[in-house]
Amino acid sequence: MKHYMLLSLLLALWCVPGAPVAQGGMNEGSCEDASAMAAAGLALSEINLDRTEGYVFALHRLSNVHTAQHGENGMVFYLTLDVEETNCSVHSKKDWKACQTRPPSTPVYGQCKTAIYISKVHRVVRLYKYNCIVRPVPAARVIRMCPDCMFLTSTDNPKVQEIVALSLEKFNREGGFSKPFTLLNVNRASNSAWFSRWDFRVEYTIQETTCLGTGPCPLLGCGFSRKGFCQAHLSSRDTDTSVDCEIYEPECSERETKGRVRSLPAMGQMVILPCRMSQPRIDVRVTLSLKQDPQIPGQVEPSILPFPKVVSANCFPAPAGETLVENLFFEDPMFKKWWAIWTC
Repeated sequence: MKHYMLLSLLLALWCVPGAPVAQGGMNEGSCEDASAMAAAGLALSEINLDRTEGYVFALHRLSNVHTAQHGENGMVFYLTLDVEETNCSVHSKKDWKACQTRPPSTPVYGQCKTAIYISKVHRVVRLYKYNCIVRPVPAARVIRMCPDCMFLTSTDNPKVQEIVALSLEKFNREGGFSKPFTLLNVNRASNSAWFSRWDFRVEYTIQETTCLGTGPCPLLGCGFSRKGFCQAHLSSRDTDTSVDCEIYEPECSERETKGRVRSLPAMGQMVILPCRMSQPRIDVRVTLSLKQDPQIPGQVEPSILPFPKVVSANCFPAPAGETLVENLFFEDPMFKKWWAIWTC
């Protein structure tokens, strides 16, 4: 059903008007064009569905567009998307439009570069590659804006680990499932402190095990094990940890993902990466059209070109804004020089 919902958005696409040739047969597109915006929404939905860890991304703005015609009816879009993290786990498979972005005090923001092929006539949407970089808001900016607001903290914090253990034990005891769940990953933690008061919120993912009693608990096999996303809370005013978990039905997929998401430290913190600065992974090689298109009879797949190194003349830099996220996109040097991405 979700796939059909995505395909229905193709109705918003129309032919892209003529534009200057950028490189190797690409055309510069407009970030205000309705077809490019529709392609950006489809691309982000496909990226979120492809990912196996983290949170659903929502579209903040489209910041670069290039296109390449394929056949009479197809188009490859090379897009740069400014994104924000939402409160939905990728395991939920929810569409990004149904998710809320993070509160202004704890946003995670970044950019995704993606190549996506769309044929409206054949009702085909095919994500080829993507590369995302995200980073959290600097804690100092949050404290300056709102001293008693929640701000991100290390998931290795002993209090965070304690809250995870207590809340998961509580869920397994009271959740009503015959088999217990075990911790997969602590996704994020935030806290606030004001004089003698403190407040912690922790989010983590869990997976069902084979246990029927005590002892070591192996995970259930692929396709049989449910996963969950939990939110736990404990403050200095509470006597017990609260926990709320969403449980998702088993899903088995051994496919190779089409891209990656890299998390960097907040702006202003040192980034130490033992590699050189180069183009994103999607730039490394051209995917040649040497095989039959799996969805369109009599047509080969499109060639995926190296990602463009220039910003389209019809797309403009992120302006300064009223919200913290808008100002971070405006100030962050990582996204001003959006083509310079660290890759290993």
